[in-house]
Amino acid sequence: MKLSHTDGNAAALPPIWVIGFTGHRHLQDPESLGRSLQTLLQSLRQEIPGQLFAYSSVAIGADAVFADVCVGLGLPWTGAQVIFQIVVRNHFLDTKLQDV
Repeated sequence: MKLSHTDGNAAALPPIWVIGFTGHRHLQDPESLGRSLQTLLQSLRQEIPGQLFAYSSVAIGADAVFADVCVGLGLPWTGAQVIFQIVVRNHFLDTKLQDV
C-alpha cells in the first residue's frame, strides 16, 4: 500500500523533500542569487505538501548563500564538509583559509 499525505490515512507520514544545492565560489551578484533562492524556496514551501530539508556543502560562494537563505527561512539545513584541510589549502590558495 502506498502511503500519501493526502489519502486521509492518519497513520501516513508526511512527505519529506530534500533539496540539494551546489554552486560556484566566485559570484557576480550574490545578493541577487540570495533573493532568487529565497523566492524559489518560499514558493516550494507553499506549493508542495510536507517538510522541506536543505542539503549543501559548506563552501564559500553560492553554497554559503544557499545556507544563509535556508537558515533565514527556518528550513532545516545540513552542510557537508568532506574535504581534508590539506586539500582545502591546495585548492583555495586564492582565498583566506579561515573563510572556508
